[in-house]
Amino acid sequence: MSLRLAAAACLGALLSGCGAMLGDHLPNAVGGLPEGAPARPAPDQAYPAVHNLPPSRNSPTLNDDQQKRLADELEAARNRANQDAPATTGSTSDSKAGSARNQ
Repeated sequence: MSLRLAAAACLGALLSGCGAMLGDHLPNAVGGLPEGAPARPAPDQAYPAVHNLPPSRNSPTLNDDQQKRLADELEAARNRANQDAPATTGSTSDSKAGSARNQ
C-alpha cells in the first residue's frame, strides 16, 4: 500500500510541473483554456546574445585634426564648468564642524 502511495505521489509531483503546458493544449471540457483566451507571451531569452556583433558604422572615424578640435572643445567646456562651480576645499574655519565625535 505504501509503495502505491509513494508512486502516486511521485507521479503527481512529476506531472504538476507540466500542468501549465498541458492546460494550454487540453480542450475546454477537460479543464484546458477557454476558447477566447489569449496566447501566452513568448518567454524572454535566458541569456543575452553575446556572440552577435554590433552593426558596422556608417560614419567614418575622426581624423587627427578633428580629434584635436574635439579634445580642445571638451577641455574648454570643462574649464567653463569649473569656473562656474563653487570652490570647495574641504576645510572650514570651525575646528569642530564636520566632526562626528561621540562624547
